[in-house]
Amino acid sequence: MARIVLFGILLGLAGMECKVMAEDNKPMGRPGIILLHGAGLGSHIWEKVIPMLNLPSLAIDLPGRGGEPASTSAMRIQDLAAFAVQKINKSAFDRVILAAHSVSGGLALKIASLMPGKVISIVFIASGIPESGHSYIDSLPFISRTMIRVLSWLKPNGMKAPESVIRTALCNDLDQADADKIVAKMVPEHPSLFIDEVEWSQPARSVYVLLSQDKSDVSPQLQGELASRLQNKRLVTIQSGHLAMLSHPSEIAEILNFEANSVR
Repeated sequence: MARIVLFGILLGLAGMECKVMAEDNKPMGRPGIILLHGAGLGSHIWEKVIPMLNLPSLAIDLPGRGGEPASTSAMRIQDLAAFAVQKINKSAFDRVILAAHSVSGGLALKIASLMPGKVISIVFIASGIPESGHSYIDSLPFISRTMIRVLSWLKPNGMKAPESVIRTALCNDLDQADADKIVAKMVPEHPSLFIDEVEWSQPARSVYVLLSQDKSDVSPQLQGELASRLQNKRLVTIQSGHLAMLSHPSEIAEILNFEANSVR
């Protein structure tokens, strides 16, 4: 009996030692995928993708949706990035892959600048990627850029596109149920995501997902130009409209899972 007890104690001590080694070895920490939505949208756009992911994930709702307090005119993109960083830190992920949709491309780059070493890859999905020191709208065509600038002055607490534009630009390849849900859940978006300048450094690793049937302001041609601003990237094309995570969720999940397997 004494030998059995002693053997158990030794096993326990070995387990404690292994645990300490794992905690001290930060690169072996728990990885996760952080999902960022586009303008006016919310975490709900990722509902079809999340069950297909091979890593645990966190879909973040920015202020003004998902029960989060509404944003104010005083809130800037650095405040939104700090808000997201706080959510990520609470997730207990030691390393993260950011999946950034549309206007959240600049936000993802800002988040990465606040978490050096923790963001190991960024997957941009039809994302705006401003030149460093510039804003999202600086990359848009003149008419779109001017309209957003004017609306940001008129509606400093949030801008929302008309239903007809939402259906045409964002929902062109969605079924009726998904399109209706997008329209019903669309909220005014804070102007800072569009007009604030973002300073950023090249991510160590990135993927740009080009959506070839996109009818939004971020056209397939523009997406190709924006992707060229990334140095260490893999370019993937999906025959999809702007909300590929709803119309082609398995393809988006496959891209994220491939990235997760590559950086483990």
